[in-house]
Amino acid sequence: MKHSIFLFIFFIYSSFLAAKDIAVVTLAVGEEYKKVVSSGIENKRLYCQQHGYDFICGEEILDYTRPIPWSKIQIILKTMENPSYKWIFWTDADAVIMNHGIQLEDLIDDKYNFIVSRDPNNYNTGHFLIKNCEWSREFLKQIYSHTECIDHEWWEQQAVILELETKPELHSLTKVIPQRLFNSYPKSIYDSLTATYQTGDFIIHFAGTREKPELKTLMETHSNMVINDNQKTSLDQYLVTYGFTLSPLHSSVNEGYMTEQQKNQFSEQLKKYPEIKSIGEVGLNAGHSTENFFQNCPNLKKLVSFDINMHPYTNVAVEYFFKKYKDRFAFVPGDSLIKVRAYAKNNPNEKFDLIYVDGNHTYSYCLNDILNFKSLAHPETILWVDDYNGPEVFKAVNACVELGEIKIESIHSSDDSCGHRSWIEARYLFPK
Repeated sequence: MKHSIFLFIFFIYSSFLAAKDIAVVTLAVGEEYKKVVSSGIENKRLYCQQHGYDFICGEEILDYTRPIPWSKIQIILKTMENPSYKWIFWTDADAVIMNHGIQLEDLIDDKYNFIVSRDPNNYNTGHFLIKNCEWSREFLKQIYSHTECIDHEWWEQQAVILELETKPELHSLTKVIPQRLFNSYPKSIYDSLTATYQTGDFIIHFAGTREKPELKTLMETHSNMVINDNQKTSLDQYLVTYGFTLSPLHSSVNEGYMTEQQKNQFSEQLKKYPEIKSIGEVGLNAGHSTENFFQNCPNLKKLVSFDINMHPYTNVAVEYFFKKYKDRFAFVPGDSLIKVRAYAKNNPNEKFDLIYVDGNHTYSYCLNDILNFKSLAHPETILWVDDYNGPEVFKAVNACVELGEIKIESIHSSDDSCGHRSWIEARYLFPK
């Protein structure tokens, strides 16, 4: 048999007869290597069975003139011949899917054709999503044409790097996502908040582990640590994957960080109001108050968050809430002085059970946020205003009291390493 003849032998593991629109593809060549990664192959098969994806495991070299890793390009191109597949997820055989609760649909973005991550070195092709379209087929063929990379230590990955670095026109259809969203490394490979696997991450990739006994042990050990929980990843972990390591109260990194004491105060106070079904808030920031509301309001059906969206971490938090809480979360970006009034005008019958004011802390903004939200309150609505210890907020709250618009019912204070802070619980006053 001539080496130029491509062999394409693969197995589709699926509990369904019809092909799904997502295929998960990997490659494990040679009897010895297949035994080493067998626990990972079974891990991926079970994951695909759970979510209804087709699992394709190539077992043969498809081009004997090149090192084995190049065969991934050919097996993906062959998989693309099936028009039923809209997306293909490539996963290296030396990886374990650690959180079976995470779906590929949560990572797919149809505005792009190629979704990949970067590790501390550069783009890493251990895991990526690629759309089944002509653009992608041409992209893969161009990668394969880089014969100067055939024996490079990174093989086809180096060709991908060259394509993306030398052809800026590819960037508009290429999405680069944080590494830990689908390509986390064990601490032994790279110790970094943005790269190192944490419980709840989707996949752990043992890239570069050459010793087969070591790789086999790692694969088997981690295959027994799999979880099945799409709620497992915390807000803080999600922010970290995007490079936002939270610092305490009002730091330059996170303006609206909630201290542990205040978080506990919120949680205890919310237990008194299990009937809360809707919340309106101004000031999402990095989302810690929002997450606390979702976690401690068992009957919460809708939370609408207004935020000027001036911090880069806010969009990350918004993405997290949409993925986790779906249509229970709504985000209204822009100036609260305009957006709250517009929302009330467009939704005249909507009333919130709890209103939380933690936006711009100047006197004018705080005063008007409190007053504008009144049109979205009913007689039993609870009003919380944060940072009552700040002079501008203190002045605004008490101005509302003097105007007869609200009545303060309680003041909650805390002291920690960040200093003193307080927040108030109040009620709107309506004519009898």
